Amino acid sequence: MSAGIGLWDFNFFNSNNGFSFISKLVYILGAKNNHFELDLGASVQYDIKQNESNYSYLSTAPNVFIGYRFQKPDNKFMFKAGLGMIDILQVGVGYSF
Repeated sequence: MSAGIGLWDFNFFNSNNGFSFISKLVYILGAKNNHFELDLGASVQYDIKQNESNYSYLSTAPNVFIGYRFQKPDNKFMFKAGLGMIDILQVGVGYSF
């Protein structure tokens, strides 16, 4: 299982900020160093608009990721890359615990 919280402040055509909460189940298949990863979950976003209409809204969307993960069984370092429904292209380097 994986969960995360994010904040954003976007100012391109008009000001927009908010936060999101992501929760998903992670399925990892493979032996030794190379793994197939499948994530299925949901993303909830609270968007605060700060323009002429001054409205806010809450939205939900499915969150899907299919990709490759490199992680040695005796090491905490990991690398992953793949395609997702919300993130489109995802590349990550990190430390697992």
